[in-house]
Amino acid sequence: MVSLIDCCGGATPLDNLKSNKTDESDDVVLECNYDKDLTLLYQMIEEQVWVTCYEFLTSEPQFGSAAKGEAPRDQAATWVSRYEENGKLRWSQLPLHAAIIFKAPFKVVEAMIKLYPKALKSRDDQEMLPLHLAFRYGASDSVLALILDGYPEAIGVKGHKGKLAHEFSASGPNPRRGEIIQEYIDQMTEGAFVYEKNKEYLEKKRAKSGNSQSSDLERLRSELEAERQKVLALEKEKTEMAYAGMTGEEKKEEDTVFANDMLEQARVSADNIPAVPVEETAELVEDKKTEDADKEETAQEGKEDAVEEVRDPAPEAPLELDTTKQFVAAPSPTTTPKKKKGFKIFGRKKKSQK
Repeated sequence: MVSLIDCCGGATPLDNLKSNKTDESDDVVLECNYDKDLTLLYQMIEEQVWVTCYEFLTSEPQFGSAAKGEAPRDQAATWVSRYEENGKLRWSQLPLHAAIIFKAPFKVVEAMIKLYPKALKSRDDQEMLPLHLAFRYGASDSVLALILDGYPEAIGVKGHKGKLAHEFSASGPNPRRGEIIQEYIDQMTEGAFVYEKNKEYLEKKRAKSGNSQSSDLERLRSELEAERQKVLALEKEKTEMAYAGMTGEEKKEEDTVFANDMLEQARVSADNIPAVPVEETAELVEDKKTEDADKEETAQEGKEDAVEEVRDPAPEAPLELDTTKQFVAAPSPTTTPKKKKGFKIFGRKKKSQK
């Protein structure tokens, strides 16, 4: 198995196919020659050995075979082409195209799509997508649903001779399926046309109605505001006239009522100020009590320490004598010094009179 570029030197018989690249990726397009190096997967599809084919598709590829491009995923993505003796292309398709033509079971088709989902968007040499072939060869409902689920946009893609997918049912084993799809498409198209017309009509009507309603509402608002201003002016004038006709005592009473009303409004405004929650107030009071108790306990401990120090003073350090100094001996306790006669008066010595 080789790539198209390798075998043809840059020019390939599949250049006219729209399915060589199904997206903007740089994947190498693989091809094998049906008469020379046909892949194992395609052989199993032709021989319709579906159990073996399914086991191969779901098997783990060996490293050696994967390096040679023989892994299940590589074979599912390999174009199988057949040529005339002069080198002209006879046909070319992916294994998924062949599986649908040979009416492979649901599990086999599902395994192929999982390995190579891009096959759903790939056209064969006749501009046929897998969905076109599913309608043409009467695939089962489950296989048809699987293909539509993987690439729903294919229902609107034209294939060979500009036909849509469901139109190929007319030449297949289940022509009624195409008729049902066509009826459904017609109904959807007609419904969409009617919906668009109704939508356009309703939008115009809504816009017109909305503009008229908006203008009516604005006019009513203006009229109501004007009437409100008139009522306020009349009430003010009535109040001023009534106040002017009052006596001095009545005016004083009216002023008092007005002042009380203002005070009541102020009180209501003050009441609306959010109060501190009871829980927070109680917590603050408790903290204050604890703080005062701590201060009182500290002061009491200070007093007790002072009293204890007075009662039991600390012992004084022992007196150290200086032996270098000489002291005069004190008189003996038996020797009594003679007292001088006289007494002190005002700080002076005065002899006593006999």
